[in-house]
Amino acid sequence: MWSACQIWFGRSARRRTEAVKRTDQASQIYEYYFCRGRQENDCDLPYLPTREVERAVGRQFAALTLSPETLSVARTEVLTALEQVLSSKTEQLKRLRKELKQVEGQEDRLVDLAADGSLATGKLRERLKEVQIRKNRIRDQLGSTDEELRTRTDTVLAYLDLLERPEALYVGASDSIKRQLLAAFFRRIWVDDDGHQAAVAVELQPLLAVVRDSATASAQQKSTGEISGAHPAEQLNLYLQVICSSNANLVAGERFELSTSRL
Repeated sequence: MWSACQIWFGRSARRRTEAVKRTDQASQIYEYYFCRGRQENDCDLPYLPTREVERAVGRQFAALTLSPETLSVARTEVLTALEQVLSSKTEQLKRLRKELKQVEGQEDRLVDLAADGSLATGKLRERLKEVQIRKNRIRDQLGSTDEELRTRTDTVLAYLDLLERPEALYVGASDSIKRQLLAAFFRRIWVDDDGHQAAVAVELQPLLAVVRDSATASAQQKSTGEISGAHPAEQLNLYLQVICSSNANLVAGERFELSTSRL
């Protein structure tokens, strides 16, 4: 069930093995996780019952839950950020097209200089490389369409939907959906034993961490009266960075097309 995310055992920094199954005298099957280090005598982590690990992971999901009020503020700010991006897009496109034309002109002139031998070969190559880098950067920016911006916005909103009741989603999901949730939420999971029960620590996926931290900070500012009627610029800037970034995709990619209403 855990194959879609990075699982490590806390005492030896090793990846887990597959769960092992054991049958007791009553023919009941029990599943455990164990560290590979046990086989090499460099880890004393005991066998951990699958159910205990599952409950520990569920507690990590529960800790990420955001209140309806926090989520409402966050959704408003995300949509406001999108409106700001779209409203500035027209002028930005004009500026980029003008800049691209200038760069292409520079490239043509350099090619002409190369043809008549007016510039040393080494220096010419260096200047051509710089111009081509600029040209490619501008083309990449021009290639960012409104549809892509809306898709990235939907990614952020999808994470906010998941943060409304993450533990319930995880506990009630099938194994295949659990794998997607684990991959979407956690970059790495450490499993250990505190002497009484399985203990789990997690590293969040970077995008989820930004979205959740921004939502929490904004809600705290609003509740303490630090802002009145205006959206916090710092949180908006973070959402703007996410929306405008080509890396703003769910970790599980197109496989993670999850609607919370279906679970």
